[in-house]
Amino acid sequence: MPVILAENAELQIEEGRWRLYDSNNPDSMSAMFEVNRGSGILNYSATFGEKHGLPGTRLAMHYIKSVVVGFDQKTNRWRLGLYVAYEDDQKPQWSELVHWPTGQNREYADAAQRAGRILAEYVMCPLKLFGVTKTPSAARATITGPVVSHRRIDVEPSEVKARAQQVQLPKQIPGMWLGVTNKGLTTRLSKDAASSKGGEVAPAFQICEVDVDRHVLRLTPATGLLGAFFGGASGRNLKFDEVRNFEFRHLMQQSSRMQKSEEDGLMVEILTHQDIWEVYVTTANEAILIARTLHSRDGGMSRQRVQDVAGGAKIGEQYDAAVDYYRQHEEDQRQFEASRDWAYSVAVTFAGAMNCRMVETEVGDDISALNLEKGY
Repeated sequence: MPVILAENAELQIEEGRWRLYDSNNPDSMSAMFEVNRGSGILNYSATFGEKHGLPGTRLAMHYIKSVVVGFDQKTNRWRLGLYVAYEDDQKPQWSELVHWPTGQNREYADAAQRAGRILAEYVMCPLKLFGVTKTPSAARATITGPVVSHRRIDVEPSEVKARAQQVQLPKQIPGMWLGVTNKGLTTRLSKDAASSKGGEVAPAFQICEVDVDRHVLRLTPATGLLGAFFGGASGRNLKFDEVRNFEFRHLMQQSSRMQKSEEDGLMVEILTHQDIWEVYVTTANEAILIARTLHSRDGGMSRQRVQDVAGGAKIGEQYDAAVDYYRQHEEDQRQFEASRDWAYSVAVTFAGAMNCRMVETEVGDDISALNLEKGY
């Protein structure tokens, strides 16, 4: 079970449970603050609630407007807390849960952001950052990537080129195209694919072109107000020697909701698994998102398959229903692979054309079970 140390506090995170203990009282077996994913309730001690401005010993999750984490310049420390509003028209109030010792320490930054991301997932609310979002250490000055715990694989240029040669172009999925034009290797995104929906991040550029002759990567913004806001009217040109690598990032997220069963009227937790693939072009100072695909899968499909297999004879009795399910499963898998392969193809062909390294990273629920990585 991963343990995160803060100032005068210890965080214990395991699958579906986020708990905060008082490190000054090691004999206590009870958490000061506890969240169980999907429970709809935050539990805490009366003393903790009084100290942190929370009512009683329990609070419904729908009062939590966001989980907030960041570096406070005034106190010179990383802080993690909640924005709480008890009325719809009330301005959210800040309630700190925990903070770390003073200093812009890389380990504190990783710990705070990791703890905040998982807490926001379990409370099912937005995660908001303030202050700096990357640790200003010497390591961060030369290495880029996700700011949370993750897995990383570096692929050298020679291997990238070999992989790129195996990609058959053009590749196309709804709203996204990758291929070769008279201007070079090009991606084109529809306006919908290059626009933010529901607070999600989105590529700021509709067209990305690798000009091998001029050794330039051209980024053309989306048209209209959105493009002017994110990309600037004139777009951007990056010289090949300005690009450090292309990152192919895989994010795995799970969310849950409660739904009444039609069979017995009981509430059933419905899990949704979402895979997101993002491609970043990384320079010395920034990581620019140029492509993003996603695939969502409802947990109901897995439950249906378990019921079919366990039922045995039911498959014969309900042959049409079983065949329909497996067709849906096959189509779902096809969509999953198409979304993954398109984003991967962008990363590997662009990196291969520009003769630079590709970085593969993974961030997700299975990563959250690992200890904090020290080498990234």
